[in-house]
Amino acid sequence: MDQEPLSSIAGIQYGREDQPTLVLDLLGPSPLPQRPLPTVIRVTGPGWTEENRAGYTVSRTGIRFLAAAGFLAAAISVRLSWQASFPAQIYDVKAAIRWLRAHAGEYPIDPDRIGIMGDSAGGHLAALAALTGDNPDLDGDSGTLGYSSSLQACAAISANSDFLDLDLDLDCPPPANPARFCRDLHGVDAYTQLFGGPLREREELMRRASPLRYVHRGAPPFLIIHGTRDETVPFEQGERLHHALQNAGADTTFVPIEGGHHNLRDQPDLPYSGEVWDSVTDQTVEFFRRQLREPQA
Repeated sequence: MDQEPLSSIAGIQYGREDQPTLVLDLLGPSPLPQRPLPTVIRVTGPGWTEENRAGYTVSRTGIRFLAAAGFLAAAISVRLSWQASFPAQIYDVKAAIRWLRAHAGEYPIDPDRIGIMGDSAGGHLAALAALTGDNPDLDGDSGTLGYSSSLQACAAISANSDFLDLDLDLDCPPPANPARFCRDLHGVDAYTQLFGGPLREREELMRRASPLRYVHRGAPPFLIIHGTRDETVPFEQGERLHHALQNAGADTTFVPIEGGHHNLRDQPDLPYSGEVWDSVTDQTVEFFRRQLREPQA
């Protein structure tokens, strides 16, 4: 399905004028229709430390599969943890959501049907954004104000849900040179850098960043996918978020990938591709079609 011609609009700035690095790419059917399309945001990653927006635009497992299925897809950049500590990242995601609503008349965006997805760090931000729509504590003041930051569906893959439930060295200091830190996405350094200091001094900020804290009955529908052998974000993080949503009466679907590592593959050093990712993209399309009410293409 991703062999269909697609329409691409790249490098759109969505943040304030003093935040030129906050840009998004739009990808949709070709030609773009006049009617508004359900829109899905893909949050970049990994590890809150590296920009991969362009890769998400072109890769099979990025946003091409969404655009080929008839959605308008948006790959967004956010400030990285060596540029700014949390909550800058969630402020940026919320700014992108508001920008899409503000420009629904300029692009084929349906402001009432906006979903979000991400994996790893992107999955964490997607889940946090979905659970904190219009929450003034996490909305920030970046970008277009006066529009809702709520979402109608969320797919979170291999995502953190509770930072205080991780087995971390709370006394570990942040990297000595944060601007060069992109080497170890799996160690405690990734968390000390995200939160801007030793974790023992950042426990309230870690709680504030944990999607599990914000679960409520009116949460949008969730699709949660997690590998049972995830070596980076424990499988229990996805499982606990699913159970919390279920207990709150929210619509949630949990897909455990038996034997899957953080990349959902049976070996941790394999690329994010193969049969398991083909299945994940198919399930994600089905989920967003169901929740955003998009007719079958």
